[in-house]
Amino acid sequence: MSPVRPLRHGYTTGSCAAAASKAAILALLRQEDIKEVEITLPRGERVTFHVHSCAFDKESATCSVIKDAGDDPDVTNGAEIVATVGSQSVGWAVPTDSELKKAFQFMVSELEITVFGGKGVGTITKPGLALPVGEPAINPVPRKMITQAVQEALNLHLTSHASRLTVIISVPDGEMIAKGTLNERLGIMGGISILGTTGIVKPISTKAWADTISVALDVAKAAGLEEVVLTTGRTSEQVAMERLKLPSEAYIQMGDHVGYSLKECVKKGFKMVTLAGQFGKFTKIASGEFETNVRDSTLELKTLSDIILQSLSSHQIDPTRAETVAKMVNGANTARQAYSIIRDEGMEEVIETVCRKVCENSVNFIKNNGLDPIDIDCILVGYEGEIVFAV
Repeated sequence: MSPVRPLRHGYTTGSCAAAASKAAILALLRQEDIKEVEITLPRGERVTFHVHSCAFDKESATCSVIKDAGDDPDVTNGAEIVATVGSQSVGWAVPTDSELKKAFQFMVSELEITVFGGKGVGTITKPGLALPVGEPAINPVPRKMITQAVQEALNLHLTSHASRLTVIISVPDGEMIAKGTLNERLGIMGGISILGTTGIVKPISTKAWADTISVALDVAKAAGLEEVVLTTGRTSEQVAMERLKLPSEAYIQMGDHVGYSLKECVKKGFKMVTLAGQFGKFTKIASGEFETNVRDSTLELKTLSDIILQSLSSHQIDPTRAETVAKMVNGANTARQAYSIIRDEGMEEVIETVCRKVCENSVNFIKNNGLDPIDIDCILVGYEGEIVFAV
């Protein structure tokens, strides 16, 4: 058996934008084809990027870098990140493009550089994000990376006649790619975000999930909401939307990160949280698990069988039948199979108990983490997209 290969990291859209910007500056000033460039990541690492395309004339240059997300299942993997640089000093004019929005400006010696977001880069339309409404979604750390990369190129090739340069960051397929992200929900319209805090994409990044949850909660708070809905996935989110009729900003896909999401809700001052999910995730929470990506289902199946046996004292259930069903549940392959067994046996009270334990455990989780209590409701969503029980 061959050894397991370690997961390969990749680079953020912010790193790619910085590399493309540096390449375009060099192409313009040197008037030559640039094959690769080296940039500095926020933590000081020097990294070399291959330049995918390079075109230039006396007035402007355009270079691109293809994003490589490594082994992370990133929707922006393979996206072409493009930087166009133009010099007004030699007659180049900023394109009158309705998709062009000013991002930021900086100086290198006496040279003024203005950076714009172009086609395929989203625009901020809701408060609560790291950038003001109306600006292109080029986040603060990528802005610093672009600034540093441009400075490095100019410090090597600064010409005395230049006075102003324009840098336009664009993503040709950005609007289409953004449909596979949460950008629209967060109020980022028309394209993807140029992101990254370290410049590196770590495979299956838990931090990326956590950052997305935190930002989504910030948007909900900025929208004036005091109630949010934490969902385990798209199906439960759609059902919750139909039932609760809250503004779109209220719905946060937390995935497996239940504990983190609950703590963030309290810290950000929300008064009410509704948890919406399907039975598999709910049984994990009912079993006391607040990171629900645990693959082993032994604990939650044991919890379910215990609930069945405990129900003997509060419901008129034949003890022999209850013990038989409990053994069937404990021997099930998954919580979903156990759910089918429970429903087929007509033991709906077990499902209700699971929901109540989800609420109870969530309240206790917040309390045990030394946080102020908040109201918590639960919506159990069936595997056909129906509401099974709500509490």
